[in-house]
Amino acid sequence: MRVNAKKTLIVSEGYNTEQREKDLARLSFHGWRKIKFSAKGTYLGIIFGKVEVKEIYEKALTEFRRRLTRMKALLRSLSIHRRIILANVFLLSLFTYVMQFYVVPPEEIYKEVKESLRKSIFPYNGTAFAYEHAIATGSEGLRLATPLRDLWAMNMSALACKLPLAEQHGRANAEWEGYEHVNARNWGDTGDDMKDSGSLRIMEHRTHAAYVYLDEYASVREGGLIADDLRGDPSTTRARVYSKLVNKGWAGITRGESKLEAKLSRWGLGASTTWVEKQGDQARKKLAPHIWNFQFRLIYNALPFYRRLRKIKTITLERGYGHEGTCYFCGGGEDSAEHTYQQCRIVKDAYEKSGIGCGGEYGLQAFLIPSLGDWEKVRKRIAYNYAVWRYRTDVLMMLSTRPSGRACTKKLHEFYQLQEGRTRGKQKQERIYSPPVLPSEGTIYFTDGSASPNPGPSGAGALRIDKYGEHKMFASLGFGTNNVGELYAIGMVLTVETLGENTDTLHIFTDSEYAIGCIDKGWKPKHNQNLIGSIKFLLADVRARRDVEFTWVKGHSKIKHNDTADEMANLGTKASKGATEPNGIVKNAETNKCFYYELKPD
Repeated sequence: MRVNAKKTLIVSEGYNTEQREKDLARLSFHGWRKIKFSAKGTYLGIIFGKVEVKEIYEKALTEFRRRLTRMKALLRSLSIHRRIILANVFLLSLFTYVMQFYVVPPEEIYKEVKESLRKSIFPYNGTAFAYEHAIATGSEGLRLATPLRDLWAMNMSALACKLPLAEQHGRANAEWEGYEHVNARNWGDTGDDMKDSGSLRIMEHRTHAAYVYLDEYASVREGGLIADDLRGDPSTTRARVYSKLVNKGWAGITRGESKLEAKLSRWGLGASTTWVEKQGDQARKKLAPHIWNFQFRLIYNALPFYRRLRKIKTITLERGYGHEGTCYFCGGGEDSAEHTYQQCRIVKDAYEKSGIGCGGEYGLQAFLIPSLGDWEKVRKRIAYNYAVWRYRTDVLMMLSTRPSGRACTKKLHEFYQLQEGRTRGKQKQERIYSPPVLPSEGTIYFTDGSASPNPGPSGAGALRIDKYGEHKMFASLGFGTNNVGELYAIGMVLTVETLGENTDTLHIFTDSEYAIGCIDKGWKPKHNQNLIGSIKFLLADVRARRDVEFTWVKGHSKIKHNDTADEMANLGTKASKGATEPNGIVKNAETNKCFYYELKPD
């Protein structure tokens, strides 16, 4: 038999030198030359030898830290629902292989993983609500739509289900002959007072997990006998074990119920926690995850209203007319969940207009009023709560002046109808789009392109806004496409700016996602490559001395400046009438500075 000495390693401990030399000589005689001896080695990804359990988990932990660091910016931009999915799939999965063999060290590994995920996923650096609510499964208590996986419960269920748990059914206590010494809650913890602490015997780790589950978390029947009959499909058995470990293991530890009671008291609600949890269980099953998670955060006062942010001192951005901390709807109270959902007259008027009013009670209070069987009222009231939040955050925070009370009530009612699915297609898109807020500093351009028909006579237009006022320009492009016009308009703007000496930020607004993608996002188009290359060259020249920011705006949505740019593009198109080929003719209004690029088909 041929031997690959490079892949052969003898792991030994306490091997005296004389004996080792004799064994090496014997192995060499039989063809096993250059064999290495070591105190530890790796087999199938698992370190063994003179090592501790935490060293076996170290590789997975290191990769967990690296991935979490790289994902932090992404996690901040995602909803809680998507953060949890990302953590379950790409972070916690790193431990699934090794956790089948060894108990996770609680202090060195589990605590770090749990705290890192809590702070990265939960709002306000992990303090928005209890960890218990993020990992709870089934209908046990008030929880998020998709639970975060808990590393300890994953580990215990993976180990315990390797043994025939069903054989212990009907016994007073779990028993495995020869493994009585691992039947201790803190077996395996590092410490001089623990027998066999740090054992690497896989069977001991699995038996310990089985003892923990059966003695502390399994169901019991009359007389204290183990009542878990876990015969059946392995995956179902493991899911059942995991669920009990999570729900029983954390119930009461994090004071989740007392936190819920405190929140209900803060809202002035006398409903019991059991009642709220039953309502929540019904709603969670029938609502979209993002809407239920919103309601969950509302109950726990974990939405980023001004008052909430002020308490944790994280207000760093002032937007719109409500930055002084007043209600974005009425301006008569503080921007807080309590005022918005219990006191604001505009929110109340829109609620009554929606036809789901209930004796003057509305918002979160109304959510708790219907009977458990009246699901339709529950659904409508949660949809209303969500519409209030979306309208406040997506529209009112972006406006420079507060709309009138009547206009605000009307739009809020429309947002509620949008959640109810009563608006469709183009009408729906127009209602949810909010116009851009113009920067207070820098040079601003709105650009547009046109072709009539497409392809056909084409043009490009632009509007410049600076401290001196507004300046218009257009270009006649001959025969071309709408995309050519959009691209050319941006190139025309950059040409003008290369001739100047401004160093302030250049803001370019366009209704063409295609143009932004090709010029600034690295898209690789099949057409117009020469034109795009020329524009990128100009962009690099301008960015050498100033910042350039591109912003997409919705076309034909009654945005004044974008409509002006569209008018300029149409002037260029009219001047191109009768052209059948690109001619590169350029005519500008109020300026002779042009982007001279001879248009040729790619």
